[in-house]
This record gives sequence, structure tokens and C-alpha cells, in this order.
Amino acid sequence: MVYISFEKDGTSVLEPVWALKNHQGPNWMYGQARVQNDDDFLVAFEGTWGSSRGNGFMALDDITLFTGDCSTMPEKAMTSKDCDFQRDACQWKNTTTDSDFRWTTASISRRPATCPTTPSGARSATLLRRVQPGARPQSLTFTSPPWTSQKTARPSVSPSDLVSGRGQHRHAAPEWQFGQVQVNTDTDFRVSIIGMASNGGFAIDDIKTYGGGCRLRPEDAVSNGEETTTP
Repeated sequence: MVYISFEKDGTSVLEPVWALKNHQGPNWMYGQARVQNDDDFLVAFEGTWGSSRGNGFMALDDITLFTGDCSTMPEKAMTSKDCDFQRDACQWKNTTTDSDFRWTTASISRRPATCPTTPSGARSATLLRRVQPGARPQSLTFTSPPWTSQKTARPSVSPSDLVSGRGQHRHAAPEWQFGQVQVNTDTDFRVSIIGMASNGGFAIDDIKTYGGGCRLRPEDAVSNGEETTTP
């Protein structure tokens, strides 16, 4: 992993900007990451070896810094806006105030394979992330398995303020599905992921961003406002 380390409000912050996980093959791979901060910062490299350390190795060479914007390479590498929720929520914030109905880390007793029942009446939980502007649109992708006994599950993605944006509203089967939406990034913005249900639940995982536009997915997702484009 690659981090930038900087001071913010008297606290040391370690922000991930690039990461690759699992087996990547025996060949050298070119990596590239965008590092930016308004103040002085350090760049830190971290290599983590799993339980099969006797069967693999890691190496690093040819480190170069240059001025200007760049894309993340390889494309499958994770950036600071990505999150697989394996360790924590990254920099996504749970802004829900309802203590009985909110985003929480999955566990054996509470995961999409089960069907928990929430009290009657629609309730929502929100994840929020502030994102710096970019020179071109970005595509936000994620996987989501809404599960509910009624037609009331609605995961949605909203740029800017916490309002209803792009998402689904249907009785969904309990399998994971791939979601994708284009987000315009010419100014500072916030992305909120909102899950709403009156009798059931939902989940989110593997949030990732890519440079460039994309089409709205899945096909039955609803887009409010400007339509997304097909690359």
C-alpha cells in the first residue's frame, strides 16, 4: 500500500492512496498513484505478508515523483476513495443518527445471508464521503445485496447534499449485484450512499472509483437529473 502522511488539526493522518491485494503474479508491475495535499506530507510504502509468506515475496524499485495529474495504475489498484471494509470504513462516515437503524460492519449474526426485520415505517442509514474535485468525471462502482420481505428496499447514491439521487427501489433478491454511476467532479462534492427500508435491510461493499464516464448500472436503476453516458 501507498500512504500520504500529514498533520491535520494537530493530529497525524495516514491516508491510503494506492493498494493492491492478493496474488498478482510473478512479473514486475508498473504502479502509479496521485498524491496531493495542501500542506507538507510524507509518502509511506507498506508491504503486508499473509499466512502463506513462504510461497511469495514483495519488491519495490524505480520510485519517481513528477509534477502534474495522473490516473491510478494499474486500474485494479485501490485509491483513497475505495473501500472493501475489511479493516475499517476507510474515510466513509456513518452520518445516521438513529441508533437502532444504521450502517454497521457485517458479522456472522448480521449479514446479507440472513433476513433481519426492522420496525415498521421507512428508515434510512447514510454513509458520507467528501471528495476533492478532478479534471474529468469519475465512475463510482460498488456491490450491494438489498434483502427484504417487502418492496421497500432502496439503496441510492447521491452526489452533493444528502438528497435522493440515483438508486433502486424494488423487492430485491438476496444476492450481490453490481452498481455503477457517473459522478461529475469539476467542483468539491460529497458522495452519500443511502439505504432505506421499512421491513428488511441492505448492504454495501467494494466501493471503487475509476477515471472517466460510465453507464448507469444495474439496468433497472433510476437516474434523477442528468443522464450518464456510455464510454
